[in-house]
Amino acid sequence: MQIQAFIPFIQNQLATLYEPEEAKQIGYILLEEILLVKRSHLPIIQKEIGADEEEKLTQIILELKKGVPLQYVLGYAWFKDLVFKVSPAVLIPRPETEELVDWILADYDNIPLKVLDIGTGSGCIAIALSSNRSNWEIWGIDHSKDAIDVAQSNARSIQTNTKFKVADLFDPNTQEWIHQQQFDLIVSNPPYIPESDKAQMHVNVLNHEPHDALFVSDEKPLVYFETLLAVSEQACYVEFAYNLEPQMNQLLQHSLCEYEIKKDMSGNPRMCKWNKRK
Repeated sequence: MQIQAFIPFIQNQLATLYEPEEAKQIGYILLEEILLVKRSHLPIIQKEIGADEEEKLTQIILELKKGVPLQYVLGYAWFKDLVFKVSPAVLIPRPETEELVDWILADYDNIPLKVLDIGTGSGCIAIALSSNRSNWEIWGIDHSKDAIDVAQSNARSIQTNTKFKVADLFDPNTQEWIHQQQFDLIVSNPPYIPESDKAQMHVNVLNHEPHDALFVSDEKPLVYFETLLAVSEQACYVEFAYNLEPQMNQLLQHSLCEYEIKKDMSGNPRMCKWNKRK
């Protein structure tokens, strides 16, 4: 197969799972990662895909056709220009979450801070902050030991001093530990998708990413934010579901907080920061 024919080929192969534009982007990623061909060079390259490359691509396409996300197939994902190991034990880092990191970095310069990332998963938030603020002491916690193993592996490979700990926000012992540590800042991208929204989700998310990092009950969709408000005294930055903005506003208006809600790159209310009033 000629390299130029690869994009139409991948679009055809993934037509039942992905829209043409999304399949095209997957194709470009595979060209760059497997065939080592930059998309900008594609029009001028006259070359056949080699047998070894074709075999590797065939295996990847088979996994993709099962609905396995590309990042899990490759074993890594990019976040804030850093490469993170990912596995089905952790969520795939999203571009919207990069905006949450950018917000924190814009608000806090190089003054030393002690920061906690709750529900750290792959460690992408904590490690991205640490890579930009070497004088910050940054911890990440997650109730999943498998997730913490992935985060610790990422901290080693990216060479940051981020610390990680298996801990559950709802555990009174964890809440006491948070209080004792006297963090200056808390950040969290917790589960926030109501169970009833499952039917609207893409099969590659629903069948492969960890449900305990995604979903909350329909009865208490803000349970993580309610708990965080109850146990924290410091500034908090969180990501939430844009369709829950009315409930978030109501929750924060009834708390002793000054808060701001910010829209993401798509124009959806996605991020919030709050401070307890003194």
